[in-house]
Amino acid sequence: MSFDILRIYLRSLGTMVSIVIGGSLILSIFIWSGLVSEGHALPVTYGLHLVALIIGSFMIGRSVPERGFWYGATLGIGYVLLLALFGFLAFGLVPGMRVLLIMLLSVLVSALGGAIGLNSRKP
Repeated sequence: MSFDILRIYLRSLGTMVSIVIGGSLILSIFIWSGLVSEGHALPVTYGLHLVALIIGSFMIGRSVPERGFWYGATLGIGYVLLLALFGFLAFGLVPGMRVLLIMLLSVLVSALGGAIGLNSRKP
């Protein structure tokens, strides 16, 4: 893996983390102010991760010369593994079948975002 690809991965991952942290802060403010109930937090959080995966993999797809699907999928795998590691170390969560299904869906969505990013480039 060349230095440029590593830089592209880190930039995309940083954008994804920024989206999730910023969205979580905004969600927390809305819950604190009473505009949103706590019951809506989980679907909104899943939506934040979905948007972060699509945008990050779209960014990496636009930056690579070929195989946007593959680069998007590997970014999604890295992101999902990072979240799983964080969940295990911070909360002791062991992934069940539902979590594994969400992880698989996340990788597929990020692969799709990478393919769309690659095909959105002008020749």
